[in-house]
Amino acid sequence: MTQPKKKKKKRSGLLLALLLGVLAGLGADAWLQLNAPLQIGQATTVELESGQRLASLSRQMDERDLFASERQRLYLVIYARLHGEATRLKAGEYALEPGVSPLGLLTVLTSGKILLHELRLVEGWRFSQAWKLIQADPNISHTLANADNAAIMQAIGKPGIDPEGRFFPDTYRFPKKTSDVSFLRNAYAAMDKVLTAEWAARAPNLLYATPDQALIMATLVEKESAVASEVRGSGGVKSTPIRPMTSASAVDGDPAITPGT
Repeated sequence: MTQPKKKKKKRSGLLLALLLGVLAGLGADAWLQLNAPLQIGQATTVELESGQRLASLSRQMDERDLFASERQRLYLVIYARLHGEATRLKAGEYALEPGVSPLGLLTVLTSGKILLHELRLVEGWRFSQAWKLIQADPNISHTLANADNAAIMQAIGKPGIDPEGRFFPDTYRFPKKTSDVSFLRNAYAAMDKVLTAEWAARAPNLLYATPDQALIMATLVEKESAVASEVRGSGGVKSTPIRPMTSASAVDGDPAITPGT
């Protein structure tokens, strides 16, 4: 072998060794960055929109200074693509705790365990009070802002029905951007379930022929009780329960909206 060929072979070996060293260094750095905590000082949330890619979400997070470094963000995106995690992300709002790493973030985003918000419909409230509370909730998507009672009941598929007494009072848990229509449909379904169960267990000598008749009468009695309470100058919450009979319930409507305990 001639001298020039020996030198060329030696240079190639050195370049290969250098390349392998660089790759090993990058691999070690990537592993450290992927397992290092994100820059989260207190519990926060991130929201992955439907169809949004991880690269886009990571840029939004970077704008909020949630990554310890730009390398950490880039390693996360590359890792997710190489390991097929980028296609397994599930849209929704997620809670992040201090100490979570980029790999932990991926686990969260692929788990589908989205953050659920709570809203309580208080027993004793009129529909107008419950509706005002629903309208004020920032986690609900508002589609019926200027609707009157008739339009609201039309929207949830119950046209011509008075809303008073039709929505079960409970603490409901739901994902962000649940529509007001979906929320009301499920509260209505919860009341229907309770009313059906209690009607089946009613006293044999009950004067009413249908569950609706019993509900209407209960609502009328509640309204009269509320008026009497106001006349007496009561400063407390009105005793006008939305539910006509006491019972526990589970919602059989939208699985994303569930009653609390």
